[in-house]
Amino acid sequence: MATALDGRSGFFGTLSASYATTLREPAPELSVQWLGLGVGGGIAAPVAPLDALVRARIQAAAEWVIASPNDPKKPEETGHGWTFGTRTAIDLAWPAEGSVALLGSAEAFVRIHQTDLHAPPKPKATLPSGGFTGMLGVQLRLR
Repeated sequence: MATALDGRSGFFGTLSASYATTLREPAPELSVQWLGLGVGGGIAAPVAPLDALVRARIQAAAEWVIASPNDPKKPEETGHGWTFGTRTAIDLAWPAEGSVALLGSAEAFVRIHQTDLHAPPKPKATLPSGGFTGMLGVQLRLR
């Protein structure tokens, strides 16, 4: 994720790209992977006693989803399609002004439109229409 922050107002814009795969199957013998793209923005504010920066953000998101059976004899049988939705999150970066900071994030997502996944001969699978996720990582300041 890349963000551009206006230090005077606290508003920022964000672009993101991510790749994920399922840890558990949404349907028997079915593996799902997706590439996510997002654009959005939010507002950031310092938390002085902690020397941290908290950001609230919202993004429009699009994901390219690929479902395939866990059968090595039929790797060509895949289902794919687009899903669209929104993501909202709260991020906490510490220290606020460091060139390297620890980053924690809690995120909620809602898929407004999604494609049913068919990977013959496996049954149709549907991704959850919403949920929560979290992230721990490192933030680098590039200026």
